[in-house]
Amino acid sequence: MENRNIWQIIKSVTIFSLLIVVNFFNPVSAQVPPGIVPYQGIPVLVPATLQELNTSTYCQLSYGTSGLQRSTTSCVPLNLGSQNPGFVSPSSHLIITTPAIDPLACIAGAPGAYLSTFPNIQDWDTLNYGVPRVMKLNDNNPGSYPCANAVATYYFIPTESQNVLVFWFSFVTQSVPHHDMSENALFRVEMTDANGNYVTGDYEHSTFYIIPETSQYPAIHPCRQSLDVQYICPAASMNIDNFWADWVRLAFDLRDYIGQTVRLRVIASECVYQAHYTYAYFTGYGLNGTIDVQACGDDNIVLKAPSGFENYVWYVNNVHVPTADGFSTLTRIRNTSETEFRCEMNSQTGAPFVFDATVNYYDLFPNFEWEQVFDECDNKVQFTNTSEIFKINNGGNVAQPIQYVLWDFGDNNTSTAINPTHYYVDIGTYTVNLRIWDADSICNVDTTYTITIGPSEIGTSEMAVSTCEEKLPYSFVDPLMGPNDQYIWHAEGTYQVTFPGAAWNGCDSIINVTLTIEKPHVRIEQTGDFCEEFTATLTAISNITNPEYFWNTEETSDHIIVTKHGTYSVTITDDNGCTASHSVKILACDPPVYIPSAITPSDNNGINDCIEIHSANLISSINFSVHNRFGETVYYTTDKNFKWCGEVGGKTPINVTYQYILFYTDDKGIERMKKGTITVL
Repeated sequence: MENRNIWQIIKSVTIFSLLIVVNFFNPVSAQVPPGIVPYQGIPVLVPATLQELNTSTYCQLSYGTSGLQRSTTSCVPLNLGSQNPGFVSPSSHLIITTPAIDPLACIAGAPGAYLSTFPNIQDWDTLNYGVPRVMKLNDNNPGSYPCANAVATYYFIPTESQNVLVFWFSFVTQSVPHHDMSENALFRVEMTDANGNYVTGDYEHSTFYIIPETSQYPAIHPCRQSLDVQYICPAASMNIDNFWADWVRLAFDLRDYIGQTVRLRVIASECVYQAHYTYAYFTGYGLNGTIDVQACGDDNIVLKAPSGFENYVWYVNNVHVPTADGFSTLTRIRNTSETEFRCEMNSQTGAPFVFDATVNYYDLFPNFEWEQVFDECDNKVQFTNTSEIFKINNGGNVAQPIQYVLWDFGDNNTSTAINPTHYYVDIGTYTVNLRIWDADSICNVDTTYTITIGPSEIGTSEMAVSTCEEKLPYSFVDPLMGPNDQYIWHAEGTYQVTFPGAAWNGCDSIINVTLTIEKPHVRIEQTGDFCEEFTATLTAISNITNPEYFWNTEETSDHIIVTKHGTYSVTITDDNGCTASHSVKILACDPPVYIPSAITPSDNNGINDCIEIHSANLISSINFSVHNRFGETVYYTTDKNFKWCGEVGGKTPINVTYQYILFYTDDKGIERMKKGTITVL
């Protein structure tokens, strides 16, 4: 085929992809306090500096000057009472980036064993978040100064990519035997919606609540959780034992709250008597609550659940895989009949999590054709994507549409169009790469070939332009032409224009340009006898399609209705801005003023019951009066639109004859008079 190069590149590879299936319950949107703008996603709870939190709109740091009282029978969110906003002191809101020991958190009988101020954090995104960070909340200085309780409150909106909050904490508190469970110092973590409702519907998996147990009051608070790891530091402060816990990892499943506002509160409070302290260390970050799949082609399938949890249990097509118990990663030999995967796990405190994944398997056959096009002499190449994708779940072979591609044309230009047209600046040899993705946009396959762009030939094509007669002469310009390339035409016709080679990548291009002179016309047609009907319709008739109309009455439709004599004109404009105008004159008429000799209001038939002037639009003013036989005026008006039905003093006498006199001025300014008698019957 002349001037045509077609290459077909076929490469077959079998891959598989992953489709995450999640069913979400949409709760009622929560209300947030004034001035709060919830964070989109899950924020890193501890920023690089305290100033970042001080200026944020999604986090509130506050403190109280008294210990927090709590119910001994209810598990509702804690009532904070009167709180003061802002930072308390550097020791109450302290950002820690370097691990150290806490000398107030030791282990009895284990010299040198202390709580570290930093946990062994997993899954921290160093690229986006920087170095891991921990915040210390409250301090070991009981009393109202600097504070008796400290609270960090966060408002955020889980998203499709961040919907699981991993929360690390440790705490140090004091336990005394003479406090009951409503009085002791406490540490608490709460996850609710912004209205204070627990996100799971109950406190068990929405909060973590620690109140030191005592010997004098052995009853355990109904919301208190126990810890597997907890220690006593004998007489660490004020001759009172410190009760503390090593780092604990919580996880809050917020997939049901994607797009909804949730609230996290971290609370550390002294006892209600402000004599015994609680302080805590914490950090947190967001994860995507999905199973990550790492496999394409004929590789083994590797499925990874979020790390940092416990008691992993895997299922394939609802069948338990005992050999994978306890592992966050599941590796399977590729099998197109295995399409449903599920992983069940728990956080360190027992909160359950379930992640599901539906796997799709595909065969990908990348393929394309290319052709150099010479219609405009511009090194143009048309690429046609002839790739094929088949879904092969359970041995099937169902064709799928090509949706996701990336072309690399070999000249530092790319495209995501399915069938792109590309213009090369220079002739030569180029390596073109086509990458296609499966229907779930997970796995991809490439194919590459070298194409050669030959010299362009002189191209000839057609072009049409138009202008208005009043805009002649016409100047032809084009962005690809040089400043000295000028073509000026004075009449219709076909003209030859040469585009220089510099503009068209290496060759001259001859264009035949046809100039058309547009000549719009318009005329006004009148419908209706103005002197007979006192009105007329004027319609603009044009030789062009859908012009714009503008009348000297400022109306813009194709017709107007007139009720006055005078000159009326219309101007039409076409799409190129060409115009045409026409006008007509409506002559004034003598107004036919008729006053009957008798009216009959008594028969109530609506015919000839009243006197009125029917050509009032042709009259500028009147003076009309009616007189009885004694010469007394019984009716008088200057309203040209009057109507008199024989009323005199609120009654209508009949069989009475009156005299009338009418003075009027017509619309030409001529004064006239009419008089006679009227009999009311």
